Parts: sequence; C-alpha cells; structure tokens
Amino acid sequence: MVEHSRNTRLLAYFCALILIPGFSFFPVAFIYMLVTASDVELNMKVAFIFLTIFTVSYVSAKYLFLFVRFISTLKVKLTFNIDGISVNENHKIAFYTWEQLSNSKHYPSCQTFCLIDEQNRHIVSLWEYATDYHQFRELAYNRLGV
Repeated sequence: MVEHSRNTRLLAYFCALILIPGFSFFPVAFIYMLVTASDVELNMKVAFIFLTIFTVSYVSAKYLFLFVRFISTLKVKLTFNIDGISVNENHKIAFYTWEQLSNSKHYPSCQTFCLIDEQNRHIVSLWEYATDYHQFRELAYNRLGV
C-alpha cells in the first residue's frame, strides 16, 4: 500500500505554509515593482524586468498548481499489483488498470508522480517519501514507461 505517513503529511503541510504564499505573491511583487518604478529607472531595465516577471510567474504558477494538487490528495491511499491500482479516497475505492493511467507524469524537480487517467483527470500525486513508493514506481515504470 502506498500512502503518505503522518510525518510526511505534516512536512508537506509545513512546506505549504511556506511555499504557497511565496509562489502566489512573488510574481505580484515583481509586477508592483515595475508599476511603481520611475521612467528613468525603466530605460534599459524594462526588457530584463519583463523577462524576469514572465519567468517567475510561469515557474511559480506551474509549481503552485502541482503543489496544491499534491496537497489536495495527500490522504489518498492506493494499493497496486500487476493489473492496476485501487485508490482509496474517503473510504471510496476505485480501480484503474495500467492502460487507463497512460497519461501519468513524473515530475523529478518536485519529487512527485501524478497518476492521471485517460480523460486527463488527476487521481493522486505521490511524493517519493510515501511508504512503498519505490516499489510502486518500479512497477509503474515497467507498465507505463514513465
């Protein structure tokens, strides 16, 4: 069974308290700095500032999206075998074959693996610190190639 332990969940929630405000407000702070800058300061720096704002906003939005999606499925448990996975969410069990999970993605920079079904619906995000994660990833790699 793959699940996030209590300590792992606490660590994730602690990270959320730190990272979500940073991902949310850092791009806004850059835009505020651009709007409040005087004309003299904008001469040669405008292109660099716009590029920086765009890059930071894109990266922040991407990681914020992945992180919120991960936090929302933190209590989901799943069991797996050669046929597929059974997801237990709030005592509701759903079974997915490996073929149905062909859209799943691995995000090495976030240390997470997202199970996504054939309709591109997110099922669960697993952090590499979850119990039995490495056995699951080995089987998922063999079955999904991801």
